[in-house]
Amino acid sequence: MKFVVVALALAAVAAPGLPRAQAAPPTIASTAGLTERDRLTNQLTHEILLGSGVDIAAEMRKEAGGLQHMFEGLNGRPEWGGMFLDAAEEEVRTDMPRIEQVLGRTAFAPFTIAELQAGSAFLTASVVREAVEDTRRGGKGASLSPASRKALTSLSSTVAGRGFLAKFGKLHIGDTDKSGVVIGKLIAPGALRRFGEKAQAAEAARAAAAPAPSEADLLGAQLCHRMIGPMGWQAKLD
Repeated sequence: MKFVVVALALAAVAAPGLPRAQAAPPTIASTAGLTERDRLTNQLTHEILLGSGVDIAAEMRKEAGGLQHMFEGLNGRPEWGGMFLDAAEEEVRTDMPRIEQVLGRTAFAPFTIAELQAGSAFLTASVVREAVEDTRRGGKGASLSPASRKALTSLSSTVAGRGFLAKFGKLHIGDTDKSGVVIGKLIAPGALRRFGEKAQAAEAARAAAAPAPSEADLLGAQLCHRMIGPMGWQAKLD
């Protein structure tokens, strides 16, 4: 599963055509016990995704649309495919901090600690939002605030800052098969659990809404039970 989430150029973010986030902004992962590299890559990834408004969960749902038919060979309910996609989307939204960590580790692997530190001091969600708007207007820098322009100039004046900007221009968050595999393993157990809960609730509601069985239905059920019960089934085999 690939997440081609955002491509960043020097002081500009281009993410046209991807779904915009409608849900509340994801919470950044806790920094407790993290290495300095993980702390910085988590922060940068979070700010980029938050500022660009890219909805990873919606993108995942679009790419996994084929799963809509995953239960057809099992004689499942027609609505189970959509129900599973709902469950997977919910799991992605809930697990965003860990997903951001996976994406950040891969995307920022070529950066040095010094470059990450320089970039984290400059890059915030507000700067990303300005860059997105600037890109839409032709990328001339007119949409950048004076504070952002000053920060960019300051960043460009250091060796680490220039290194960050040079690599930043080639950055693609999540555009690797490795990230997709890790994220798939990360969300699959929770998505399956959520799907099971949804399916069980739907079956319970269906049973509650069904008419009460008739006397003939009850007698037929008793007869079937006797025929295929443990003793009856063993007798058939013999």
